[in-house]
Amino acid sequence: MSDKLERSVPMEPHTKNTQNGTDQNFYEFQQRLREAPAEAQRVVLWIIENIDFVEELTREPIPEAELTRHLEEARQKKDYLLWALCFYSQQKSRCQPENQTDDPANCKAQEINSL
Repeated sequence: MSDKLERSVPMEPHTKNTQNGTDQNFYEFQQRLREAPAEAQRVVLWIIENIDFVEELTREPIPEAELTRHLEEARQKKDYLLWALCFYSQQKSRCQPENQTDDPANCKAQEINSL
């Protein structure tokens, strides 16, 4: 695990209770990130540090079939950056108001499978 990750993400769970479970989700994210391979951790930190650039890259939606193809290609090559950018774009598109239903789970990220 990178020293930068250890310094930037505290080990203690975020215990504040919220109605929507955001704090629990963040704690679960921290745990999953700690268990991820070092390269995946670096990619997540890069995305966080460069979120404005990532937002610009994903401004225009990419067709679902194309994203699925790129996600599979990234899995096969173990290309964490390509996979993360495609996954981010996919989730961003699914959470757009025009793609939402009355079901709040519609916008929740799908289970992230490891590469």
